[in-house]
Amino acid sequence: MARAFLVCSLCIVVASLTAARVCAQSPKASTPAALGAWKLEELLLKDGKVYKGVVQDEREYDLDFAEIIQPMGKPMYGVLRWVNKKEVRDIKRLGKEEHQELLERFEQFRNRTVIEAGRMEELLLKSDEVGGKQHHLYDGPWFRVDSTTDEETTRRCVVRIEQIFRAYRMLLPPKGRPPEPLTVRLFGSLDEYRAELRRLKLDIKNPAFYSTRQRTILAGSDLNTYAEHLTEIRRHHAELRQTWQKLDRDFQLGIQDSIVKMKAGGLLPDEITAEVRLLKARFKDQLDAEFNKITEQDRRNDGKFAEVTAQMFAQLYHEAFHAWLDNFVYARSRQNVPRWLNEGLAQVFESGKLDGQSLRLDAPAPAQLALLQEELRRRPLQLEDLLEAENLPFLDGHVQENQRSAGRNYAYAWGLAWYLTFHEQKTAGAALDQYVSQDSSQLTPVARFEKFTGKKLAQFEKDWRRTMLDLRVGK
Repeated sequence: MARAFLVCSLCIVVASLTAARVCAQSPKASTPAALGAWKLEELLLKDGKVYKGVVQDEREYDLDFAEIIQPMGKPMYGVLRWVNKKEVRDIKRLGKEEHQELLERFEQFRNRTVIEAGRMEELLLKSDEVGGKQHHLYDGPWFRVDSTTDEETTRRCVVRIEQIFRAYRMLLPPKGRPPEPLTVRLFGSLDEYRAELRRLKLDIKNPAFYSTRQRTILAGSDLNTYAEHLTEIRRHHAELRQTWQKLDRDFQLGIQDSIVKMKAGGLLPDEITAEVRLLKARFKDQLDAEFNKITEQDRRNDGKFAEVTAQMFAQLYHEAFHAWLDNFVYARSRQNVPRWLNEGLAQVFESGKLDGQSLRLDAPAPAQLALLQEELRRRPLQLEDLLEAENLPFLDGHVQENQRSAGRNYAYAWGLAWYLTFHEQKTAGAALDQYVSQDSSQLTPVARFEKFTGKKLAQFEKDWRRTMLDLRVGK
């Protein structure tokens, strides 16, 4: 990973769904009846904001509220908002049956949901010293974090991880919980992370790894270097602001001396007023320009956090999805999730697109789409081969001799999982439950898949290939 030195505002999220265009290509993504025909719940906040939609999940101290939005002339979508209950003035709830009906109606549109990040200041962190090193600890409802980076950077990272777990819950709701929460060990430097991998005797190149035995995700990046540089920049900018604020005060005092001199020079009152106005305007322009430079630098630095952590978070999202599926949705001991589906869905989450405070999952992943389209045009792999191969080569974070083959398999797995999730809307609910059940595993892979999709494989493959070849990034 390139070492960039930076500063970031960790407002994060699942990006604004201009993605509706992608979903609009799907015959399944039809626009619902006017929202006026839907009975919606209302969330009223103490700051006066009102959101209309449905309560998706509620815990002791917070809740997830899916705001339902239908822009004029555009497809409906949702915004999943995390809300601290201290901010809530009132919730106008529907009755139990109406609430359940609304959840079911919204279900078909959940794939077009913008997931909003929580706020860093809402997180409760604890500190502890382990082996002479400061650790910051977070204990949430779905995972724990043990971080060796500084408090602010830890908060930024926890907000990002919380956000992706809300995305998991949105697309693949939990069916249970493990006895103990998952643990995320966040290392503030790549050297620390690699040292831990060596201690565990693991030869892994990726910046994140999920240990099924320990129910732990390990992730590392040069977060400490980023944090040190952020502190340095903030100190420098504070000094610059103090300098210019002093110059401003000195200027205001100096204006009076200038007026005295102008009067002594024989200037008329109107001329003095005009001159003073001109001097103030010039100084204000200079002052504004300098403060704008600082603000712009802060803004650019704020965007650098994503650059520093991009590789780590992409792999962490991928590994954490495997952990989510195994611990909260389909335990390996009881279900039979095909490898291609597990890896394909992990890539869907890995390639989530951040835009400001939004995380968008339905946008096609540029690299995977480009490779898949190349393969489909030149030497397509038959879906029957993909479905029947139980041990297709994937990289697994290790050095792989046949990386080209593994890359192709990843592209196919991503393309099939993306299509089933966002075009066919098949990756949630009873159909998927049946597909991964032990009973279905008694069928041949092709028969099992045809039962899942409701189509003969030849027709499904024809439709899938046409859709993926026509798909464009940014559409």
